[in-house]
Amino acid sequence: MKNYGNKVLHCGVTRTGTTVIRYVFEKLVERLDLDIETVNTGHKLFPKEYTKEQRKEPVLGRVLITRDPFHMLNSMKNTFMNPTFKDVIEYDIEVMAGHLGRVLNQIVEFSNHGIHNDGFVLMLRYESFLPNNLDYLVWFFHDYLKVFSEQKLIPEFEPLTKNQMVEFQKEIVEEFSIKNQLKRIKHLKTYDDMEEKYELHGNHISSKDGYGSINSLSGSERVLIMEEYSWFLKEFGYMPIQAHSVGFG
Repeated sequence: MKNYGNKVLHCGVTRTGTTVIRYVFEKLVERLDLDIETVNTGHKLFPKEYTKEQRKEPVLGRVLITRDPFHMLNSMKNTFMNPTFKDVIEYDIEVMAGHLGRVLNQIVEFSNHGIHNDGFVLMLRYESFLPNNLDYLVWFFHDYLKVFSEQKLIPEFEPLTKNQMVEFQKEIVEEFSIKNQLKRIKHLKTYDDMEEKYELHGNHISSKDGYGSINSLSGSERVLIMEEYSWFLKEFGYMPIQAHSVGFG
């Protein structure tokens, strides 16, 4: 049997909840006493410090996260074009849209085909777990870990009982609720300030209720997104939601 090691890489476009997902997964594998190392690679498929040789090594698994492109760019604009962000002058909507397009293409390619060095590839939509469905993440990861154990990708483990699952879900919902995350970062003044435990930045949460918005996007920016990402909107079921915002469909 191929040895895939014990690393699970978490990748997602900026503003897709990768921080929360990584820590929920990490807490679950700790609870199950599994020797799995989680690595948040941000919007890259591998950690930036990986050498070419390291990129060829087998990877136990990869978790890919995506989100409605309108909401991603609205959130990116609020965060990175905000005066509290030190590099604000380097960002504009076309630069961010180009970055988003490259990462979305990579995510779709990996979700469809994977790579030979991945033991497994999981894909999550931001809208499946935020703002009010964090308990879904526990169920999602727990069930897939059972499958991977049966496939001999990871060691056998004792699954959580129904009561244990409910209690653990309550813990996760409480710990990672937007309300509690806002408390953790209320003392941080700018995006360049970060609290260490969960790597949350000041201005990390641009929508205080957790729901996506397009209010910060101008009409021309909305048209740009629709034209650039109509393929993605259609493939992932976002088109009916957003088409009316720019007069399409």
